[in-house]
Amino acid sequence: MNKRLNTPTEERQMQENETNEMLLAEDAVQTTAYLANAPDCCSGAEQLDNMLGMLGADVMDEDVYHSEDEHPKLSM
Repeated sequence: MNKRLNTPTEERQMQENETNEMLLAEDAVQTTAYLANAPDCCSGAEQLDNMLGMLGADVMDEDVYHSEDEHPKLSM
């Protein structure tokens, strides 16, 4: 059996793809949590702006919620 070894360029590309997939999954979770708990006082445009502002960030911006009651309520 011949097992092909990846070149350094291929290895780097695989790592980059894995990182991108993790960032996309994080974005999906954060924006979904926000949309499920979006403040009613914000217009749809404001909610969309807040949601788009979360993309690519590694932490959720808690300032988009106006009170402690509006923070995401996630459970398993």
